[in-house]
Amino acid sequence: MRKNLLFPTLIILFPMFSLAQELSADQILSNSFSNSIQAELSFTPAQTNAAFRAEGISGGCDSIGTLYGSNNGLTGCMFDLVAVNDIEIQYFYGNMGTGTNDCIIYYKNGSHVGYNNDSTAWTSIGTASITSMQDIPVLIPISINLTITAGDTMAFYIARQSGGSVRYTDGTTLGSVYSGNGFISILEGTGVSYPFDFSISPRVWNGSVISCPLTVGINEKSNTEKFFNVNIGESKNKIEVQLSDSYLKENTSLLFVVNDLSGRIVFSEIINQNQKSFYTPTLSEGLYICSLQSTDQILEQKKVAVH
Repeated sequence: MRKNLLFPTLIILFPMFSLAQELSADQILSNSFSNSIQAELSFTPAQTNAAFRAEGISGGCDSIGTLYGSNNGLTGCMFDLVAVNDIEIQYFYGNMGTGTNDCIIYYKNGSHVGYNNDSTAWTSIGTASITSMQDIPVLIPISINLTITAGDTMAFYIARQSGGSVRYTDGTTLGSVYSGNGFISILEGTGVSYPFDFSISPRVWNGSVISCPLTVGINEKSNTEKFFNVNIGESKNKIEVQLSDSYLKENTSLLFVVNDLSGRIVFSEIINQNQKSFYTPTLSEGLYICSLQSTDQILEQKKVAVH
């Protein structure tokens, strides 16, 4: 193996986008824990929003989510993913508290249960600054690129390093399946106070997992030749496409297609031998699937994050 309210009356005000915000129930619990006062607080969950999910992505890539209707949160959340088929995790979308803060993602092979406070068991994947609004999906621009083989479990820990919160919802049973799509299942996890301090479960991480199967699709050409490269242009919202000279000599025309995560085609263009490099139109922030196609098959696909 390689590399898913009614707040208490205690209110603490702090500046964030010039707005006063309430601490979540778990944040208050964490503060109480730090003072050796541990007491469960009750509250009524807010109405949940529809889960953010994309289906029918070109090439078999898919998104599976939990929900974006948080009623709780801490500075971090741990959760497990279980692979039904061999799968590569690409990116996460998350539900973050309103504001701009640094985000970090860790992973470990196997479940997170029992390792909530063990920093040595976790490996950092990367960090990024994120500006977010609570209960609105936001792309976490950290490439995951980790493979989970069928039947195996991998744990992830998403946290805010410089304040702010990772939003989640109270769960029912730690380790139970909250959502799945036939490729991967998201299990109920644990709220954590960053870095590896106070923790509480069960909690349902609010977010979406972008993944792609490792098997080659029926209409895809299976070889190691690289036909094109894509890069984010200087404007940071266009994709620069560069095609292989050797392959263009063998084909009079090809079709380059960009799909968003709903499967919608946002750009397509026929390419000939005189057109080896070009830019797509301006694209909004998010993850896209780029494919190079001949008349009868998909030759190659690449995933590109615009942020």
